[in-house]
Amino acid sequence: KAAGGGLPRTAVESVSAFANAEGGLLILGLDESASIDGGALVVGFIRVTSDSRCPRGDQCLSEGDATVRIWVQPKAMDREEREISISGKEPRPADSTYEVRVMRLEPQSVSGRSIDPGAYVATLQVMPARVPSP
Repeated sequence: KAAGGGLPRTAVESVSAFANAEGGLLILGLDESASIDGGALVVGFIRVTSDSRCPRGDQCLSEGDATVRIWVQPKAMDREEREISISGKEPRPADSTYEVRVMRLEPQSVSGRSIDPGAYVATLQVMPARVPSP
């Protein structure tokens, strides 16, 4: 059966929570959230703030980039909003216990067509932050 309206929100949260016991991939639609590490961290997808990626089928001088706004909330701490891009050029917050990267953002634009902001789905990689070597 086709899931024309997408997966129910509770299914996404449940699958993400079970599949990510030590970090991993989260696939989130707009306004969805999921927890990892038994609730040690909750991540939510707020919106796409920019999308300058080369439209599918076009030839561009550069790939472009896309930036998403997410929120992260470690257990027993305040929720914090972050903007992260597919290029991954932004610095990791110094006090962060988890790194979050955008691995994929769908759909990609097609020349001459606009994307409904509610149609975006982000694949985020979440992993424990690496401690820098002294």
